[in-house]
Amino acid sequence: MKPYNYQNEPTRDILFIDCKSFYASVECIERGLDPMDTMLVVMSKAENAGGLVLAASPKAKKVLGISNVSRKHEIPDHPDLIIAPPRMALYIKKNLAIGNIIKSYVAEEDYYPYSIDESASDCTNSWHLFADSPWDLAVIIRDRIKQELGLVVTICLGDNPLLAKIGMDIEAKKNPDFMAEWR
Repeated sequence: MKPYNYQNEPTRDILFIDCKSFYASVECIERGLDPMDTMLVVMSKAENAGGLVLAASPKAKKVLGISNVSRKHEIPDHPDLIIAPPRMALYIKKNLAIGNIIKSYVAEEDYYPYSIDESASDCTNSWHLFADSPWDLAVIIRDRIKQELGLVVTICLGDNPLLAKIGMDIEAKKNPDFMAEWR
């Protein structure tokens, strides 16, 4: 059997965008705190032993070893840890604001929400209107979300949504600039 020639496959310029610790980051920003340097968890039913962590800030994950879906009894008692109740209406509002920023650079039909904190966008037909390259457009979007909303996002540019999503999860989240390109 002859190997498949992937050079014949169509390629696009897909931006896969994910917010760092979305709920926790929103809660930090609402309190005037740096989401990357604050220990905060968003916990449902924090008043009882069955409380569940819905999101932990990067610092809470690193310093205290807290992960999403940790239970209240697993959370260490630390004086710097903030426990916030979830505010879904606020998170939806911020999600829509992120989407509006992205859609100012891509057509509505090229924007694909994936979850409350992730989306894919096909900028193949529009990047040239705003930047010198798809990568430069990704930087513009990343920086605008940070400037306007205070949120840190990770972005991977790829040929298709799957490649961009995998590259984001494997590489972009670990890079200092939170960006990657997988082709």
